[in-house]
Amino acid sequence: MPGQMKNYKEALKNTHPIKVSPEVFKVRIDYRGLHEYAVSKGVSVESLSDQEKNMFILNSDMDKIRAMQLP
Repeated sequence: MPGQMKNYKEALKNTHPIKVSPEVFKVRIDYRGLHEYAVSKGVSVESLSDQEKNMFILNSDMDKIRAMQLP
């Protein structure tokens, strides 16, 4: 176990906060529907195409969400 804890603590040191635009909090996403859709297809949400994800984003789309990410 000591090796696992060392790896965990080391991983925590290498993290940094993700900066996002305040506009990203105005985006409405049906997470439950998105997850259920992915499960029904037998894949993870990450492996869905942007077009499929856009069906569950109510007032934006994946391109706009990516543009909101700050460098």
